[in-house]
Amino acid sequence: MYNRHKFVSVETLEDDKEMDSNYLVHDSNIFLHLLSGMAEVGLMKRSKNHISASRRSSNEHRSNTFYSAHRSMHCEQDNLPSKEEKFGNFQQLDQLIGI
Repeated sequence: MYNRHKFVSVETLEDDKEMDSNYLVHDSNIFLHLLSGMAEVGLMKRSKNHISASRRSSNEHRSNTFYSAHRSMHCEQDNLPSKEEKFGNFQQLDQLIGI
């Protein structure tokens, strides 16, 4: 998908090359786009915010259906969603930007 559609992973960006852009979160295991948005604070910062939120450490993030379905593999036991809510792990998702 990356070369043909001109997408690159946010993880390939360098911290000192922060940029604003649109992004999408894609699950390549099931070929589904799950989330998209605009990173006005910068792509790396927005990506780190998503990673932090996927740990579900606040009430706001525990009640968010996206982070319940795709929680972090490093989520503390007290913050885990129910088995019915869990769809996958946040780390299996690709955060992509168009080039």
